[in-house]
Amino acid sequence: MSLRHATCTLNNLFRRPLPRPTQHSPQLLMTIAPRERVPAALPDLGARFTRAAHSCFLLVFAAVFPATQLHGQTTYFLTGGADPSVAANWGTSTDGSGAHPANFTTASQIFAIQSAQTAALISAWTVSGSGSKVVVNNGGTLTAADKNPAITLDLASGATYSVTGSYSALNFGTINSGSTFAFGAGSSSFRTSGITYGGLTWQSSSATGTPGTFTTTGNFTIAANTAQVVTTSATSNTWTIGGDATINSGTTLALAPNTNIR
Repeated sequence: MSLRHATCTLNNLFRRPLPRPTQHSPQLLMTIAPRERVPAALPDLGARFTRAAHSCFLLVFAAVFPATQLHGQTTYFLTGGADPSVAANWGTSTDGSGAHPANFTTASQIFAIQSAQTAALISAWTVSGSGSKVVVNNGGTLTAADKNPAITLDLASGATYSVTGSYSALNFGTINSGSTFAFGAGSSSFRTSGITYGGLTWQSSSATGTPGTFTTTGNFTIAANTAQVVTTSATSNTWTIGGDATINSGTTLALAPNTNIR
């Protein structure tokens, strides 16, 4: 059946009045009270709402509401390793071309960093739309440095997020245990309250790094040639590590008696 025929059938469906109920019309039984049922006659639309009209309706609906809108989200992909804070560097095609986001404040926008992409923030970045977030996929890396972006972040297995300064504005979304949060700032910037890391790599540049209490669902690694990592006897610390703990060469780890590793 052609689209033209379906359109014609649909037009006829909405232009003609509905038939009056007859004795042959199907009935809807509405329960009012126990053992009291009132019949309500319904018009017989079987001969009117044909398969062609139904198909036409679906075609018209799909044309008015594209697939990305039906799902309520629009996904944008970064162009190469361009600065993520620039809207023009994002596009609806996987190579970063196509339609660009008008802003970072619109709701339900997904900004995806793909496998083998390394993106470095050059400017401050805020993604504030309701339901909008940044997703780093397997093999992708987002380097925030000291820019402290205000974003909701998802990290897939094999994804990396790297900081060298404060990340107080970062909101953790879905963090896979196989991801890596690479912390390279002074220990005073390290966040512990209400946060669960996936994998965590500690590479603090301060003379003495003190992670304090933290939780990971993945591995904890002290990077090679990291400054001394210690815990003090004045503070009780608990390291809850979901995977393996690795101390690389060139690093000194000094644990106070009241430090718990589990």
